[in-house]
Amino acid sequence: MIGDTGFYLITGLFVQGTLYGFDDVSDAIVTINTTTGAGTQVGTYSLPNGDVIFASALAPQAAAVPEPSTLALLGIGSLGLLGYARRRRRSA
Repeated sequence: MIGDTGFYLITGLFVQGTLYGFDDVSDAIVTINTTTGAGTQVGTYSLPNGDVIFASALAPQAAAVPEPSTLALLGIGSLGLLGYARRRRRSA
Protein backbone atom coordinates (compact mmCIF):
# COMPACT_ATOMS: atom_id res chain seq x y z
CA MET A 1 0.00 0.00 0.00
CA ILE A 2 1.37 3.41 -0.98
CA GLY A 3 -0.86 5.67 1.08
CA ASP A 4 -4.43 6.57 1.94
CA THR A 5 -6.50 7.53 -1.11
CA GLY A 6 -9.21 9.20 0.95
CA PHE A 7 -11.84 6.97 -0.70
CA TYR A 8 -13.29 3.52 -0.10
CA LEU A 9 -11.94 1.94 -3.26
CA ILE A 10 -12.97 -1.58 -4.12
CA THR A 11 -11.68 -1.92 -7.66
CA GLY A 12 -9.03 -0.27 -9.78
CA LEU A 13 -7.60 -0.43 -13.26
CA PHE A 14 -4.91 1.20 -15.39
CA VAL A 15 -6.03 3.00 -18.55
CA GLN A 16 -3.29 4.48 -20.74
CA GLY A 17 -0.94 4.92 -17.77
CA THR A 18 -3.55 6.37 -15.38
CA LEU A 19 -4.71 4.36 -12.37
CA TYR A 20 -8.45 4.67 -11.73
CA GLY A 21 -10.35 3.47 -8.67
CA PHE A 22 -14.06 3.04 -7.99
CA ASP A 23 -15.64 3.90 -4.64
CA ASP A 24 -18.84 1.90 -4.17
CA VAL A 25 -19.96 3.99 -1.18
CA SER A 26 -20.08 7.37 -2.94
CA ASP A 27 -20.12 5.97 -6.54
CA ALA A 28 -17.00 8.06 -7.26
CA ILE A 29 -14.53 7.49 -10.09
CA VAL A 30 -11.10 8.38 -8.73
CA THR A 31 -7.64 8.84 -10.25
CA ILE A 32 -4.89 7.58 -7.96
CA ASN A 33 -1.42 9.07 -7.75
CA THR A 34 0.85 6.01 -7.89
CA THR A 35 3.62 7.81 -5.99
CA THR A 36 1.67 9.17 -3.02
CA GLY A 37 -1.55 7.14 -3.13
CA ALA A 38 -3.68 10.31 -3.07
CA GLY A 39 -7.03 10.00 -4.81
CA THR A 40 -8.81 12.71 -6.81
CA GLN A 41 -12.45 12.34 -7.79
CA VAL A 42 -12.92 12.83 -11.53
CA GLY A 43 -16.52 11.67 -11.89
CA THR A 44 -19.32 9.47 -10.65
CA TYR A 45 -21.03 6.37 -11.95
CA SER A 46 -24.46 4.82 -11.67
CA LEU A 47 -25.15 1.17 -12.45
CA PRO A 48 -28.62 -0.24 -13.12
CA ASN A 49 -30.47 -2.19 -10.43
CA GLY A 50 -28.15 -0.93 -7.70
CA ASP A 51 -25.34 -3.20 -8.94
CA VAL A 52 -21.78 -2.59 -7.74
CA ILE A 53 -18.46 -2.76 -9.53
CA PHE A 54 -16.31 -5.67 -8.48
CA ALA A 55 -13.23 -7.53 -9.65
CA SER A 56 -12.14 -11.06 -9.03
CA ALA A 57 -8.59 -12.16 -8.43
CA LEU A 58 -9.66 -15.45 -9.97
CA ALA A 59 -10.41 -13.92 -13.36
CA PRO A 60 -8.81 -15.86 -16.21
CA GLN A 61 -5.40 -14.56 -17.14
CA ALA A 62 -3.83 -14.69 -20.58
CA ALA A 63 -1.06 -17.26 -20.68
CA ALA A 64 2.39 -15.88 -21.34
CA VAL A 65 3.77 -16.99 -24.68
CA PRO A 66 7.53 -17.36 -24.60
CA GLU A 67 9.38 -15.81 -27.50
CA PRO A 68 12.41 -17.57 -28.94
CA SER A 69 15.64 -15.77 -28.29
CA THR A 70 17.58 -14.12 -31.08
CA LEU A 71 20.54 -16.47 -30.64
CA ALA A 72 18.32 -19.55 -30.81
CA LEU A 73 16.77 -18.32 -34.04
CA LEU A 74 20.22 -17.53 -35.45
CA GLY A 75 21.42 -21.03 -34.55
CA ILE A 76 18.41 -22.75 -36.08
CA GLY A 77 18.67 -20.66 -39.23
CA SER A 78 22.42 -21.36 -39.53
CA LEU A 79 21.88 -25.11 -39.14
CA GLY A 80 19.19 -24.98 -41.81
CA LEU A 81 21.49 -23.16 -44.24
CA LEU A 82 24.38 -25.55 -43.54
CA GLY A 83 22.10 -28.55 -44.11
CA TYR A 84 20.84 -27.03 -47.36
CA ALA A 85 24.38 -26.32 -48.60
CA ARG A 86 25.54 -29.85 -47.69
CA ARG A 87 22.59 -31.39 -49.49
CA ARG A 88 23.27 -29.33 -52.63
CA ARG A 89 26.92 -30.46 -52.67
CA ARG A 90 25.92 -34.13 -52.43
CA SER A 91 23.46 -33.70 -55.32
CA ALA A 92 25.98 -32.05 -57.64
